Amino acid sequence: MPIEYEMKYLYETTVDAISRYSEDHTAAYWFINIEHTVLKNILNRDCYSLVYFEDHEMCAMRELIRRGYWVKWISSEGKPILSKDPLLPQNQWDDTKPIKCGAD
Repeated sequence: MPIEYEMKYLYETTVDAISRYSEDHTAAYWFINIEHTVLKNILNRDCYSLVYFEDHEMCAMRELIRRGYWVKWISSEGKPILSKDPLLPQNQWDDTKPIKCGAD
């Protein structure tokens, strides 16, 4: 399968899964920042998310993350798009680095 079709499949599967999650939990097609919530739940291996999403949806979402992509809602377009925005670093906690404060 060519890479374009793979990305299209991963994108469509992820968008369908997130929109279903949003509709089931907030009664909205795409609730504000729902993609961040789903991303955080997947990265943290949240038990509810692991059970809620089907296997092929979880595989598609994990593959997008592995490739460095995620879906992001763009208001001007009125739909989610594939994005390489740095969603992963802001959603991952790294406690190996010291936090600077005034006393340090």
